[in-house]
Amino acid sequence: MPRSDRPYIWLTLLCLAEIGTMQVFMNYPAILPLLTEEWHLNASQAGAIFSAYWVGYLGSVLFLTSLTDRVSPKRIYFLSALSAAIANLAFTWWARDFASAFVLRTLTGIGLAGTYAPGMKMVAERFPGERRGLAMGIYTSCFSVGASLSLFLTGILTFHLSWRSAFLVTSAGPVLGAIIGFLIIQDHAPTTAPPTRIGPAQVFRNPQALLVITAYSGHSWELFGLRAWMVAFLGACLLQTGIPLDSATDLASRYAAVVILLGAGASLLGGWCSDRWGRGRIILLASLVSSPLTLLLGWTYPLPFPLVLGLVGFLGIAIMFDSSTLSTAVTEVADPQFVGSTLALHSFSAFLAAAVSPIVFGAVLDLAGSGAAEWSSVTGWGFAFTAMALGAFAVPFVITRLKRSQNLPPSFFPRDGKNARGT
Repeated sequence: MPRSDRPYIWLTLLCLAEIGTMQVFMNYPAILPLLTEEWHLNASQAGAIFSAYWVGYLGSVLFLTSLTDRVSPKRIYFLSALSAAIANLAFTWWARDFASAFVLRTLTGIGLAGTYAPGMKMVAERFPGERRGLAMGIYTSCFSVGASLSLFLTGILTFHLSWRSAFLVTSAGPVLGAIIGFLIIQDHAPTTAPPTRIGPAQVFRNPQALLVITAYSGHSWELFGLRAWMVAFLGACLLQTGIPLDSATDLASRYAAVVILLGAGASLLGGWCSDRWGRGRIILLASLVSSPLTLLLGWTYPLPFPLVLGLVGFLGIAIMFDSSTLSTAVTEVADPQFVGSTLALHSFSAFLAAAVSPIVFGAVLDLAGSGAAEWSSVTGWGFAFTAMALGAFAVPFVITRLKRSQNLPPSFFPRDGKNARGT
């Protein structure tokens, strides 16, 4: 393992492991339009398969992340990454319809539960408060880098080979992540005294943590509704220009990969800015920009494609600008003895929203008569994105309320002209 006095080398390697594990995350959304046609899915079913990934995550994240308060995360990380690879391989061979796809994507999601949130805890423990925003920004931005690469690779491999070949190749990512994690994560006890209980019960006694968790849940509702349906939406816009479905899906997956990659840079920049100007200010700024953009996006469906793509790109930046900051913030209001449990509830609540929002999005499309098979109704896309904006508008409300709480860490809203790093 890299020496303890070289934390950024260690962080770089952890990020490479994270990017590897993320290769099985966005491979399904990259082919959603094709599977909708191949398996005769409606929009609700198509969205539910994406959400199945989060069902697996939610079913295991509270236990696996809380467990890191008691035992070393090394074995948890290694076995979880391998389980993601195995489940994705099973999808390659055995997914044939809605039911089989739902079960196998659920199993794939378990792998993320034992890698992503435990990784956040390790970063929070290794970096002091004055550098934590940047470090967490680097780590969480690699979630988007991995998702972008997953979309890009899957789109190219599907277009030139087949979607099953694409899933086969992306299964190598979690294997690489497991190997890197095994090499760099120390097999040691937690840095704080282990609590007597595993679970999030103690977190419910921390109102500041609950407010940050609520804000992150609203952010995730908006973010993952967009990510689940971005390829489909851009593909629908391209279909209006006369491009065939397979070509439209390929192009849309590439454009979406670029948008997510831009979001990775925004998350990193937002974390850096939060170290200087405060966590709360960055969260307010990002949410006040992204929420109206999400509200408007679906209604732009009939407009020229370059204009729609530009708006999606700008939204991709705004929506991610506070992502790492929200994760940093929850570690700073958490009881030091329950950081793992707090991050577990933080992730569970956020990704519960992430699991529900794609289903709601698809259901709205179906109710509006513009399910994934038609791709043609501005009303359907408009109301679907409006539903996503409801969660986004909750974020500034919650953060404003948090600002009025007592004993808030000075890194949230620095005073007297001092930056967050200097407080």
